[in-house]
Amino acid sequence: MEFDPTYNTLMAIGVGVSLILLVALGHRLLTGGEVHRQAWAAPFMAIGAILILLGGVMTVTWPLTGPTAFDNITFGEPVLACGALLVTGAGAVGGGRLLGAGGGGPFAGKGGGPPPRSRPAPGGTSPGCCCRSPGSPS
Repeated sequence: MEFDPTYNTLMAIGVGVSLILLVALGHRLLTGGEVHRQAWAAPFMAIGAILILLGGVMTVTWPLTGPTAFDNITFGEPVLACGALLVTGAGAVGGGRLLGAGGGGPFAGKGGGPPPRSRPAPGGTSPGCCCRSPGSPS
């Protein structure tokens, strides 16, 4: 008797862990906890890469046979898509395009993004500048 590979178990564990991480990140954001973008992006990137590999292999090679052959499509393609979404999201979060990239809002997170711009003072100088603007009295 020939045994099929355990792709389904590995994929289910990866998707389950990514969903738990997603809920934990959402809880941290909604409760106002501190969020370090790169620290959250790393596990999503690693799990996403593993899921892309496993889902891609299952989608292309169809390793399951017999009565479970339909699982090649049922599990392979959604896991491939989930892995691609995780890698894309991790790149956006870790690269500063999401969660605190200077946009404010309820999901802005902590840190990241450029510093806020300062407005010129009424005398023609900005708060951090030692020079006056042209045409102002010295």
